[in-house]
Amino acid sequence: MGLIALAFALAASMRFEAWFPPSFFDYLPAVFVAAGASGAMLYIFGLYSRYAPRRKRFVQNSLIMVAIIMGIICSLGYGSVDFSARIGRGVMLIGAPISIVFLFVHHFYSFRHSGRYREKLACLIAGSMNERQARLIQSVEQSHTEFVGLITIDGYKAENSQEVIGCFHEIESVLRNREINCLICLPGTLGNEGVLNMIRRLRYSGVNVFSLTDMCEDLFQAVPLQLVTNEWLLHCSGQPRLFYMRKLKRVFDIVVSFLCILISCPILALSICLVRLTSRGPVFYIQKRCGRFGRQFSMVKLRTMKVDAELQGARWSSEDDDRLTPVGAFLRKFRIDEIPQLLMVLKGDMSFVGPRPERQEFIDQLSQEIPLFSERVMVQPGITGWAQVNYPYGSTTEDAKRKLEYDLYYMKHMGILLDCFVLLDTVRTVFLGGAKKDKGLALERFSNSLCRVLNGKPVPKLS
Repeated sequence: MGLIALAFALAASMRFEAWFPPSFFDYLPAVFVAAGASGAMLYIFGLYSRYAPRRKRFVQNSLIMVAIIMGIICSLGYGSVDFSARIGRGVMLIGAPISIVFLFVHHFYSFRHSGRYREKLACLIAGSMNERQARLIQSVEQSHTEFVGLITIDGYKAENSQEVIGCFHEIESVLRNREINCLICLPGTLGNEGVLNMIRRLRYSGVNVFSLTDMCEDLFQAVPLQLVTNEWLLHCSGQPRLFYMRKLKRVFDIVVSFLCILISCPILALSICLVRLTSRGPVFYIQKRCGRFGRQFSMVKLRTMKVDAELQGARWSSEDDDRLTPVGAFLRKFRIDEIPQLLMVLKGDMSFVGPRPERQEFIDQLSQEIPLFSERVMVQPGITGWAQVNYPYGSTTEDAKRKLEYDLYYMKHMGILLDCFVLLDTVRTVFLGGAKKDKGLALERFSNSLCRVLNGKPVPKLS
């Protein structure tokens, strides 16, 4: 975004033969619109994901071109509303090619850097359980990390001595000689006061020190349920996020939902007509759901199922649910049935981003099978959420566990920046027709393997 703004600043300087001419400041709102729209499209296209360098160069360049074009179109649209901010033709003709060149160079070096950079990590272990956990970390395939070895503590003799690179009393020299910049402290290794003091010293000297939970959050943007403790839950509900939940998030919800209502009105009107013409029964489906702290509210959706869908009792919906109408399947795939919930956001019953609201009977059932499931009702439910953009529709208890792991991550890291990323990911998910199963597959494999390790079973291979 900064490069695009710089490109148009240079274009204005070249066009008017002066550094930052007064006319450029008239263009600034339209330039910011172009930069913001292009940056958002680059994110939606996945050009900042860890998988972007694997794409063909032609595909990468084509997506960059499309992002620039979308930014220019949005800028022209803004200029047609605010004529005084319209970017002149001369500045546009010079600024657009410069923007393209800047972005090509930027992404070329970004991909090269991300492909070459590898973070070296070591694990601090104090027992056989730690060693199995370290072996599990080593088995996770990550292109940007390199597992160097184990550092033992309290005189522990590792089963695989070849992986041991040193003892704790020589940790500073080991980290320095092997250029290790990340140390993972596994559970039970920080009980000694001397160890704790040394770890704090390492952190202040520039070494990244993570717990096993921190590492999972960094790798998967989720929290395996086996690693959630009471201390983690208390830290998750920290004071800085309370201000965002009480003040900024409400402003964010009102602004975004109001804009989305204006944009989606034609789509909603067409969808209402399709539902009315293709199936008997009401157009809208009203159901009681649990909001923040379990308070119930009436949630409104476009009806996507047959009228008698729950004659035999409540059951989870799935991606290929046989109760869906033909039009309903389409509306659900592209999340169009959720549009009426924008009114729930304006009313304050829901937020735009948050864990999906569930029915009371499902919460009661899942709380018995998943002890931490009730934690998700501590925050305002949302139309979209971190779990929804990372994991597809689920109809089993295991699916509910995986989504809860993403919801807990969101509850800890919630903020306006993460909410903006969720909105952009939602746009991508809608275009793709739903989140893909492979996005949550790595987390599912790791969680299942971690469960085996904690139960004393052999470490499986994660390929």
